[in-house]
Amino acid sequence: MLEFFRSSAVRVALVFVFVTTVATTAVFGLVYFQIGEANEARNRLILETEAAKSVNRSVDELKTAFEVRLTNDLRRIDYAALFDANHKVMFGNIAALPAIPVDGKSHFIAATPVPGSDNRLEPAIFVARQRSDGTVMLLGRSLLETLAYGRIVKRALVAALAPMLLLALAIGAYFARRSSRRLTTIHDAIDRIMKGDTDLRLPIGSGRDPIDRISRDVN
Repeated sequence: MLEFFRSSAVRVALVFVFVTTVATTAVFGLVYFQIGEANEARNRLILETEAAKSVNRSVDELKTAFEVRLTNDLRRIDYAALFDANHKVMFGNIAALPAIPVDGKSHFIAATPVPGSDNRLEPAIFVARQRSDGTVMLLGRSLLETLAYGRIVKRALVAALAPMLLLALAIGAYFARRSSRRLTTIHDAIDRIMKGDTDLRLPIGSGRDPIDRISRDVN
């Protein structure tokens, strides 16, 4: 096995695999970054726009809108709640106001409890906006979709690299074995010549690689 990896053909194949892996990983990483950035920017814009449009609704209108919003949220990625002036929850699916400025701007929270779950945490974006009556409206959106994109990209990367690695190693092994057979044949011919078979000549292939040139010079 050690001799296999010492072969120049195998080493060249491994270098090719390494360079291609780095380049492919960089491309996939850029794709993931672009998708994540675009998805987060879209969610930020949507939340800030919705908060600005809903801030002047009555409490009853907000409660109805939040109930409809959360009922239709089958993926459970939305947050919506209203807090009183003391930041105690009045209604919604999040029990506490996140530690973000109440400025109507979107803010990233790295770990937020998933609604209906005591243990799961997820990254999310929140917008908190104060209303004229002193209450605080909170809207949020989970970034689990971005994480899902990341898993898809990772699986695609593995699926793309694994066959390439196997193919490169197979090609390297083929040329290493081919070179080994040729060198073994030449070694056997030299051994016979040294034992007295002076009419024997080193085998020469149809190519013009260094091994053929050396055999031709020796002959």
